[in-house]
Amino acid sequence: MRVVGVSSVRNEADVIEAFVRHHVSFLDRLVVVCHFSQDATASILQALVEEGLPLEVVGEPQPIYDQPGFIAREARRAVAEGADLVVPLDADEFLVAADGGDPRAALEALPSDRVSLVRWRTYVALPDDPQDEPNVLRRMRRRPRDEGHPLGKVLIPAVLIRPEVEFTIGNHELVDRARRERLPTTPADGLALAHYPFRSNAQVRAKILGGWPLHLANPERWDSLGGHWRDNFAQALDPAGFSDERLVKLALGYGFARTDELVDDPVDAPFELRHPVDRIDPVRILGETAIALADALRPLAGARQPLPARAYAGVRRRLRSLVSRWTARDSRGRGTV
Repeated sequence: MRVVGVSSVRNEADVIEAFVRHHVSFLDRLVVVCHFSQDATASILQALVEEGLPLEVVGEPQPIYDQPGFIAREARRAVAEGADLVVPLDADEFLVAADGGDPRAALEALPSDRVSLVRWRTYVALPDDPQDEPNVLRRMRRRPRDEGHPLGKVLIPAVLIRPEVEFTIGNHELVDRARRERLPTTPADGLALAHYPFRSNAQVRAKILGGWPLHLANPERWDSLGGHWRDNFAQALDPAGFSDERLVKLALGYGFARTDELVDDPVDAPFELRHPVDRIDPVRILGETAIALADALRPLAGARQPLPARAYAGVRRRLRSLVSRWTARDSRGRGTV
């Protein structure tokens, strides 16, 4: 059985090395689309490729956010190249065996004719975590005991990755476009998805300030999508950012925790990180995102100008060109305007 992971990442330098090293230990191959990254994510990924890990990096420099398109493209390519099972993952998600066993064995036990759904276990950043520990798996050890998140992530056998099947944002479900219905799912018994969405004040500010504008610019977005980014955008703009207490509440809310009781349940991390990460500047991320979006949208705005306006602009350009040419000839004494 050949199992391939596919992921779309952006500014995930603080977690990307752990993400890759964890998953290549039991996946046959990992394909990462590096989308419009502004931090050290791309350079860390390249270093991991050069190390010889079973990792492929696909660059996507344009800012427009199309995670479902990226994932669908790479999932279909993986199947064409022999994958039996495709595992879509975000960079803050770590696939683990639910009982602490072997995740590879659990993957191979999944049904080959149905979509499996693996549930989140959302981890919480706490003030007493070892702040000098760069590996998120070792630093963030606790999660809600009773988590009621209604969403999971799909694990897809090759037979179901068909042209008419579409991915949704977040890889929460698959949709049959021809029949206009969701593909049925079955619980991914024996597996869980350790989830680390809120890791530090700087990371959360950068993610929201850089991510919410891209979500707003996405024509496929529905009103409630990315609501947690929208609701926290103003706080992310504040230089003080998010207090320790607020980060805890964000994580508990993201996991739909039924109580505030936490359990110690660390994910094993039998590897060392080799690539240090510089502190990210969230305001720089916002500024670069705004400029990139303006550059990407300008041609679209121009293409929608009314025909008279486009014709007028074209005539002005031709006249300017003619005037420039004749003026140049006149300056050489070979003609007059």
